[in-house]
Amino acid sequence: MTEKPIEVTLEKIDRLIDTCRKAKVKLGVIFQRRTMPESIKLKQTIESGKLGKLCFGSAYLKYYRSNDYYKSAGWRATMELDGGGRS
Repeated sequence: MTEKPIEVTLEKIDRLIDTCRKAKVKLGVIFQRRTMPESIKLKQTIESGKLGKLCFGSAYLKYYRSNDYYKSAGWRATMELDGGGRS
């Protein structure tokens, strides 16, 4: 099990996937918002069939994080350790 992002470079991602395949273990990526009430409600709505047969879904979630958030850990918003995330 790994936190997201799975890695910050495609080369490292491919190496991680290949290593797991060779070891015959499953690789999972955590989605920490899966337990939010909104996520649970959406899952229940989809599974209930109220939306019909779902063929495709897409979401864009925009978050605001203060400078204090980024200052709270040296790895946050770095390309090397976090994959970026701050403009």
